[in-house]
Amino acid sequence: MNKILNEMLLKYNCQTKEEYINAFKEIVQEIALYSLSQTDFFENAAFYGGTALRIFYGLDRFSEDLDFSLCVKNKDFSLDKYFSILEKTFIKLGLNFEVKIKNKNIDSNIQSAFLKGNTLEHILLINSNTEIAKYIQKNEVVKIKFEVDTNPPSNATYDYKSKLYPLFYKIKTYDESSLFAGKIHAVLCRKWKNRVKGRDLYDLEFYIKNRCIFNIDHLMQRMIQTKDWDEQEQISLDKVKHKLRLKIDEIDIEQAKKDVLPFLKSKSKLMHWNKEYFKHLIDEIQDNKVTIKFVNYDISKFAIATIIEQKEIKTFNYSNKEDKSKKYNELRTRFYKDIIEPDSILNFGNKINKEEECYIVKGFVEVIYLNKNADIDKIISLLKE
Repeated sequence: MNKILNEMLLKYNCQTKEEYINAFKEIVQEIALYSLSQTDFFENAAFYGGTALRIFYGLDRFSEDLDFSLCVKNKDFSLDKYFSILEKTFIKLGLNFEVKIKNKNIDSNIQSAFLKGNTLEHILLINSNTEIAKYIQKNEVVKIKFEVDTNPPSNATYDYKSKLYPLFYKIKTYDESSLFAGKIHAVLCRKWKNRVKGRDLYDLEFYIKNRCIFNIDHLMQRMIQTKDWDEQEQISLDKVKHKLRLKIDEIDIEQAKKDVLPFLKSKSKLMHWNKEYFKHLIDEIQDNKVTIKFVNYDISKFAIATIIEQKEIKTFNYSNKEDKSKKYNELRTRFYKDIIEPDSILNFGNKINKEEECYIVKGFVEVIYLNKNADIDKIISLLKE
């Protein structure tokens, strides 16, 4: 089994003590995920957070913890029932790890535990680099925290991901859009006190630069649960962006850089970090919604189109940018004869008592305008396929 672990370690191309330890932590995380996948754990729960983003969605920084959320609230859920199989899996792979429950001082919906093992013992077991070993203390411990939220906020959406190491396994994760919503919630609502979590900003940058979309309904439920949003108030993308800009104004960017540096291979990735940069990124955020509306415009005044009335017909939620992009392209291709150029509506000219009825599809990279004779049932069918 050490051959498997050595193969896992090779993909990291480690050079320093810190890189070896971070890589080994991630190997331990993947073994834990594999072990849990052999039980009923992922029938009840899903993997989320920074480590999920790292392992399954390509985030280029290391992450410390394993975060899970039940799919349905269950106050009777017991995390410790999985401890014995976790320990047995590590033993089978020749590793000596123990699992211990973290005792809670306050009443909480989060159940926590730690995976603990000796760092030097395990680094030498899977790689005989004695130069690196010289810098590791004999009593140094690898400790991985994992947590389960037993009272999950609603409206999360899921995906299934698989890996080949240590052996083939498949698990349930939050999909891209719900992971992104969780990260926006962390940026907006985490009680940072004096320790700015630069990792949250790094992940936020990752989502936006990769043009990920976020599950705005799940974000709202998270914020309601933490009492950071009035459930009577309608959420919108513009409101979320406004809150994010205000949060950026509060953050000490230099402290944020110091927080995330230990998890990166190169500090050059942070050279462009400043408040204006993050505000520019925030402008690029898209949510996961696409909405069809029927709109009646008054275009009697030159270069001004005024909405006389509008009616929402249907809203669609997408889980990832690929699906959303595909629907955008299909809509423009299949209904190109019905598409009206924006200038024809918004800058129609000086027409006396002129009205224009059309359908608009909002939520893609640009608004699509369709003439009033477009087959709306076929459009709805296309977008929900």
